[in-house]
Amino acid sequence: MPPDLLSKAPLPRALRRAPPALWRLGSGAALPAGPFVALVPGAEAPLLQLSLPPALKGAAREKVALRQAQDRLGAGPGALLMRPARLMGEADGWSAVLVAENARITGWRAQLAQATRGGRGGRCRAILPDYLALPAAPDLWTIKLDTAPGKEGAAMVRARLGPGDGFSAEPALAALMLARARAQAQGRGPRAVLRLGPKLAVLDAALEGLPLADSPAALPRGLVRPLVLGHGELALDLATDPAAEAQTLAARLRALRLPAALALAGLAGWAGGEWAETARLNSQADAMEAANIEMVRRDFLPSGPILDIPAQVSREIERRRAGAAPETESDTPLARLRRAAGVIALDPEDEEGGASDSAAMLQAVSWQAGSGLQLELVLADFAALDTLIADLRAAGLVAQVGQSAAEAGGRVAASIVIGEGQ
Repeated sequence: MPPDLLSKAPLPRALRRAPPALWRLGSGAALPAGPFVALVPGAEAPLLQLSLPPALKGAAREKVALRQAQDRLGAGPGALLMRPARLMGEADGWSAVLVAENARITGWRAQLAQATRGGRGGRCRAILPDYLALPAAPDLWTIKLDTAPGKEGAAMVRARLGPGDGFSAEPALAALMLARARAQAQGRGPRAVLRLGPKLAVLDAALEGLPLADSPAALPRGLVRPLVLGHGELALDLATDPAAEAQTLAARLRALRLPAALALAGLAGWAGGEWAETARLNSQADAMEAANIEMVRRDFLPSGPILDIPAQVSREIERRRAGAAPETESDTPLARLRRAAGVIALDPEDEEGGASDSAAMLQAVSWQAGSGLQLELVLADFAALDTLIADLRAAGLVAQVGQSAAEAGGRVAASIVIGEGQ
C-alpha cells in the first residue's frame, strides 16, 4: 500500500462509533438532536445480584430469579419488570438482574412520549438507570457525586463497581454499600477508583486506602480504558417490554389458529434472541478491540497506522530484543523499497532512450521479519551486479547478495537482501 494511503487507513469500528448522548428524564433540558439514552433515577431501578441453584435452567430459573427479586424488594406478584443483566459476558443472565416497578416504568415511558411528541429531538435508544451511564472497566470503580433530579441541593451518589455492578444512593447509604463491597472483596479491591464530581467526607472515608484518580487520564498504566455504555448496557432497555410484546403476539397467533402462524412465532422468538445475542457480542468485541488498540498504541506503536497488530507487534518486539531503535518512517520496508527503486532506475539508458544491456530488471519483491527486503532481479552480468550493490550501499542501504546464478544468454539472476538500518 502506498504511504499516502497508509495514513488514510480507516479506524476500527469501536473507535469510529461514539456512544449516544445522555439525557436525564424530567430534567427539563433540551432533547439531543441525534440518538440519545434517557436516564432515570438509579435508586428506583436497582441492579440486584442473585444466588440461584445451578441445576435450575430455562423458565424455571427465570421464575426463581423473579421470586428472589420480589422478596428482596418487598413487591407483590406482577409489580416488577425484570431484565437479565449480561454486563460481563456471562451466559447465565439471571444471576444479576435489573428490576423496576411497572408503575414507575409506565410513568417514565409516558414522560418520554410527551418529551418526544411532534418529532422533537433524536431517536431514543433506551431508558436506563443513571448509574449505568458511568464509565466502567474491569478492576475499576467509578464514583460520582451529583445533585439528585428534582431535589434542589440534595446530593446523590452514582457508583459503578466494575462492568457487572452498580447503584445510586444517598451519600450515607452509598458509603455503607462501598464498605460492604470492600469487605466482600476480602482485600482484592479495585486497582483504581475514578472519583468524579465534588468531594464529600463520608465518601472519602469509605474510599480511604484505595488508589484514586480524578480523570481517566490519571488512571494507572495497564488498566483497560473505561467505556461508557460499552458493556452491553443498552440490552437492559426499560423502554420496551419483551414479555408483554411476546404475550400480545401469542394471543394474536392463537386467534389465527394456523400452523404457519405458530411457525412465525417461533421464528420471531429465535430472531429476537439472535439479535440480542449479536448486539451483546458486537458490544463486547468493540470494547475488546478498542482495549487492544489502546494497549498497542501505548506500549508498542505510539505513532503511525495500525494495520496488522500481530505482525507489527512481533516486529517491534524483535527489534527491541535486538536493541535496535524504533522504526522511523524513513526506515520502513516501503521507504527502503522506494530508495532501492530509485537506485535501480538510475541504470544507464542507450542512446535511443531504451534500457541498456546492463540495466537491472526487477522481477519480484518480498519482505521477511528478521532478514529484511528481498529483491529478485535479472542483470546483464556479474559486473553489473557488483555495480548495483555498490550503488545501493552508496545510497545508504544495507545491501548484500543473497544468491546469484548465470542464466542462458550470459545474463545473471540475483537475489539482493536489503536489511534494516541506514
